Amino acid sequence: MAINLDGPHDRGTGKIFVVSAASGGGKTTLLNHLKSVFPDVVYSISATTRPARPGEVNGTHYFFISPEEFKKKIDAHEFAEWACVHEHYYGTPKSFIDAAIGSGKNVIMDIDVFGKIKFDAVYPAPWEFYCCHRRLRSSNEG
Repeated sequence: MAINLDGPHDRGTGKIFVVSAASGGGKTTLLNHLKSVFPDVVYSISATTRPARPGEVNGTHYFFISPEEFKKKIDAHEFAEWACVHEHYYGTPKSFIDAAIGSGKNVIMDIDVFGKIKFDAVYPAPWEFYCCHRRLRSSNEG
């Protein structure tokens, strides 16, 4: 079976694929498999205030920033979603997502259920636009 990640109407614009589940739900395992099957897909990189662990590279595994810088970015609405977990902040920078999809790359990401609700407010699912457009067209034709 072949899977085509290109849509018929938006060539040149990347898409966002979000896997959302509770902690321990297998999100990372699934996304690592997708990355191996689709090597051109970009794995979203989150920002965090926690210290880097051995082997982690800034800009590859996370964007490691200070709590002060993170709070400034919250105030400037620079995150698609963010949360404070175990006294450290984590968030998805809108600039990373926008740059990737703007250059035509597809982005895969994993966020928890609460983060997905926040994320959907910034990046609504395309079928919501499609359904809305279809309803408007049918009401104008009738």
